[in-house]
Amino acid sequence: MKRRCCITKFEVGYAGLQPSYILQGLILKLLSQKPLHGYEILTKIEERFPNIPAFRELVENGLGYRILRSLEAIGFITSEWEVSEGPARRVYKITEKGLEALNTFAKELDALKNAIDSFKNFLSEEV
Repeated sequence: MKRRCCITKFEVGYAGLQPSYILQGLILKLLSQKPLHGYEILTKIEERFPNIPAFRELVENGLGYRILRSLEAIGFITSEWEVSEGPARRVYKITEKGLEALNTFAKELDALKNAIDSFKNFLSEEV
């Protein structure tokens, strides 16, 4: 049985805080700002979140590129080869479906934040 590296849909409560799921949301957010090539996407994530070793490991192990291919396969992003000076690079763009997924991702993070706040409140209660 072939193992999947990524989820195939964004659904509230579906994947929780799995680093690969969060990485998908970060990729969609970056692409919602402008088209980027793969290395640029992964470098921006590493620069923005240097203290999260799980992201660095995912990127260093090549999972970032597998996530990009997965997001493209389910229609959240598209890509085209850009040929200019130097080697050709694949440039990724978010789709309308990807923007909807990003919105769902943000709602899911809000729900997770609320759940974590509830857990923290419970833990701080007097017994």
